Amino acid sequence: MDVELAVCLTQPQGSIPCVSSVDGRTITYKAPQELLDASFPVTTDASFNVDKVHAPNITFSDIYKGQFSDMAKDFMVESRNTVVYAYGQKALPKRQFLYGSHNNISESVNAQSGVAQHVLKDVFSHPLGECVLQMQAYVLGVTENVTDLLNLENVSAVVSDSVKEGPSILNITRVQINSYADGVDALKTIAASIEEEFMDVLDESRQHDPFPPYNPFHCIVGILKYPNMEALESGMDSNSMYFISLGDSERPPLCGINLDQLNKYEKTHKSHTALVAVLGAIRCNRLRIPFTKSKLTSLLRRTYKQEKSKPQ
Repeated sequence: MDVELAVCLTQPQGSIPCVSSVDGRTITYKAPQELLDASFPVTTDASFNVDKVHAPNITFSDIYKGQFSDMAKDFMVESRNTVVYAYGQKALPKRQFLYGSHNNISESVNAQSGVAQHVLKDVFSHPLGECVLQMQAYVLGVTENVTDLLNLENVSAVVSDSVKEGPSILNITRVQINSYADGVDALKTIAASIEEEFMDVLDESRQHDPFPPYNPFHCIVGILKYPNMEALESGMDSNSMYFISLGDSERPPLCGINLDQLNKYEKTHKSHTALVAVLGAIRCNRLRIPFTKSKLTSLLRRTYKQEKSKPQ
């Protein structure tokens, strides 16, 4: 198992940059003076080592070539599992970066299409043979209920836990992807559902409200590959790839104190911390990886450990 950490630097208009990079592998954080003046408990200066740093002026094409160009081959030919995470503030278009915007999705890919569509197009440049592809998408929150992004009217999708087999998603819509066009149609539905579910957060006019909207829930889009129809019917996939937009990273106190937001932030922050522990354990080649610390990491355990002995 490998973990690669890449950071895309952004520069919001009219703001002073607080993150910079000198050598393309180290990022330096300097706390905004406004927070220091307001006595917020923030670290004044810090440095972090990562695998790659993308400058603010880099194009989507360059990011794709540098990070994602081998995903389709790894998925179709090498049968490798891949998980892509996007993490950052709600002001950053991380969901659009992964899934695209509903109005801009068509069979012609461009910089607005999103990583998932570009990868999917590359996937169908390889022969399927007897393989069957299936897509699922949902929003994972702080309760057992999940939002089905392929069918918002489906209110029965839930996280079901099992002492023996661990958690799994039940009653979720799964669509069979027989062609690139099928995948595009599914992604359009997913993008439209995300825009509806995260409408308040995506509304830039509300960012200066006394209590700006805050939605820390995770968006999870998965593509599963089955060696044949028999394996599909029995739920035995050979490998998978997931595109996950993690919950917004802001601390609600920076947006105004709201008890409901603080409660959601606390639970989502624990989920973020659990994921960091898993990725850190993988990078350090530890024997024990703490998958059971959160619902998100527990659901992805089989993907990382390649435990293909039980149906999903």
